[in-house]
Amino acid sequence: MSTIGKEDVYESDDAADSIQNAQQEADTPSHPDIELVSVDTDEALKKYKNRVLTLTSSDLNEQIRSDENVKTELLNAEVLENLEKEVKTLQGMKTNEKEAVKVEVELPKVRVDSKVATLENRLRRIEQ
Repeated sequence: MSTIGKEDVYESDDAADSIQNAQQEADTPSHPDIELVSVDTDEALKKYKNRVLTLTSSDLNEQIRSDENVKTELLNAEVLENLEKEVKTLQGMKTNEKEAVKVEVELPKVRVDSKVATLENRLRRIEQ
């Protein structure tokens, strides 16, 4: 029968100290852009005790939806560009085979820059 057991692990005192020091260094941020803020949980509990946050009139998904709309419009722009290239390719092929068939494709104007689209969405929300 085989016995299932844990392997023996041998450590020196120096190794354990270096691991603890490394963890302490990682926990204390030294970057100048990081601001350490101490929060007194007891004081916060006293201040906000018996208060209720009502979110029935808030739509927390509004920003997410607007971002998805921008992505969809940008995707549509890519698809429309690809379709336009295909139409031009087909027109070129028909020109080589027979008389040229002129087909004008009107593509809707779609915003290509996502930053502009985001700003326009924000402006629409403000105007409402």
